[in-house]
Amino acid sequence: MTEGLLRRTLYTYKLSLSEGLNLRLNILHRARGFFRDDDGLALTEYVVLLGVLTAIVVIAVQAFGVSVADVWVAWASWISDIPTPT
Repeated sequence: MTEGLLRRTLYTYKLSLSEGLNLRLNILHRARGFFRDDDGLALTEYVVLLGVLTAIVVIAVQAFGVSVADVWVAWASWISDIPTPT
């Protein structure tokens, strides 16, 4: 950041030079901490895993959907043809 821009920013927010530098260092410190933090990594991995599993299910249904439906109908008709005891 150029010195002129820094001074205008400090003047706009009514900050002294030392307060402005401390603010800038604080922002940099927080940004570094944000990028080093890996707590959200597990959540990201679960989301990716969920997406992969969803894609596998969609592909499987598209590939085997018709034949599975035919087997299901055949099985259901076989069950309905079984005589009920009286």
